[in-house]
Amino acid sequence: MTNSEILTAYVEAINHHSVDTMVKWLAKDHVFTDSLGQAIWGSSGMKPAWSKYFEMVPDYEIIIDEIFEKAGKMVLLGTAKGTYAPDGKLRPNNRWQTRAAWKVVFKNERISEWQIFADNEPIRQIIREHESAGAA
Repeated sequence: MTNSEILTAYVEAINHHSVDTMVKWLAKDHVFTDSLGQAIWGSSGMKPAWSKYFEMVPDYEIIIDEIFEKAGKMVLLGTAKGTYAPDGKLRPNNRWQTRAAWKVVFKNERISEWQIFADNEPIRQIIREHESAGAA
């Protein structure tokens, strides 16, 4: 498969919250790096991480607008969005979205690196508001 085909399958798996399919496309030595620079090493750690994230944001979705590719690497530009739902309920006031970029590195028909660059302040603000309301 081409890198573009792998990427398409992976993004579809993210948007369908198909964690098993997502992990299938990851190299064993995969590294995921979030927008704060925190990393998860190894594909085995990604299944519980993504599962937990999809519980917190059950309608999480990424939309890719542009792709730049060079020498087995891609840069994706687009939007990440969803609804923070700590109790599983999708409330309109907990909906957020942010522009995002992703760096993707491929190795042996697998994704060896996935790094997101995004301003996560929109979801952080919702979480803070939710936590302060719960503390009151």
